[in-house]
Amino acid sequence: MNNKTYKEIANDLGLSESDVKDVFKYTWEFIRNKIESLPLKGDLTEEEFNKLKTTFMLPEIGKLGCDYNTYKSIRKWYLIKGKSNDKDDECETLSE
Repeated sequence: MNNKTYKEIANDLGLSESDVKDVFKYTWEFIRNKIESLPLKGDLTEEEFNKLKTTFMLPEIGKLGCDYNTYKSIRKWYLIKGKSNDKDDECETLSE
């Protein structure tokens, strides 16, 4: 997000630009950390995947999430592209 957008939001809400930046930063940091902590290595069954918290509701934005089919597609892409990182055929995390 650019500085102009932060400034507009800060003015609309009566907050400092710094506070607005922090809110966005910490929101996305929280989501990234939660996703990175998910046990997505290995070939999960749909039942195992559905037990995980893979959806986040963001006020005024909507639902951000990943369904089982998306997980399988991304996993397949990583395996095809040779991004497997060990003998158990586990995929690297998206942050690597």
